Amino acid sequence: MQTIRSYSVLSRAAALAAIVYFLLLFVVPPDGPAVETATASQVRAYYTENASALHASALAAAVAGPAILIFCACLARLVTIRIGASVWPPLIVASGALVAVWHWLTAAIDANVSVQALDGTSLTRVSDGALTTWYALTNVSHLWGDLAMVHVVMLMAASSLAARTSGVLPRWLCWAGLALAMAGAIGTVGVALALGPLAYAWFAGLFGWTLWIPTCAVALLIRARRRDVGVPGSDQVATTPAV
Repeated sequence: MQTIRSYSVLSRAAALAAIVYFLLLFVVPPDGPAVETATASQVRAYYTENASALHASALAAAVAGPAILIFCACLARLVTIRIGASVWPPLIVASGALVAVWHWLTAAIDANVSVQALDGTSLTRVSDGALTTWYALTNVSHLWGDLAMVHVVMLMAASSLAARTSGVLPRWLCWAGLALAMAGAIGTVGVALALGPLAYAWFAGLFGWTLWIPTCAVALLIRARRRDVGVPGSDQVATTPAV
């Protein structure tokens, strides 16, 4: 009975973290001028006019990291309860950590002028060269974000395979996760090789990930509510290795 209660608590914690993460994905700053042609005056105006949005996106990224880590840790524990020690839980947690780093690094680059706001330095005192250089770094975060789809692919694939093996999530959701992971992987190859038609699959991975996360949350909440889960009947955690 204690194991069943723990399973229910973990399911709800994972669902709550997934919902928080999903909501934070929509806190993003507006697009700025084209990096290739942006002038210093345009960059200064962008940073000044969107200061609040940049601060909000930095805060959202700071919270999104722990949220996805909590989701992954709880999901990994649920899998362990169901099938014992296996390769999947470490992969889930490691992939979640990489996704968190993706958000943190992207926010740090995109909202880097927040440091100047913190120490009271007005952007009018920052040289044109410094401003345009900082803004040019967003081109790095752009490609970094595109390539970071690999981390999302790893997380969806590992979670889907683990959940399919253990029964933590519905099978249809696991197959959907695997299909989206495949699309994201194909799209990342297209981005890396600059193959336009192939790169469009990247968006399937991105939007699929955005929808897959809250769907997992709903599925976990429903199963926790119904208690229609095949957890071990005793307080002992299963120890049979599973791949």
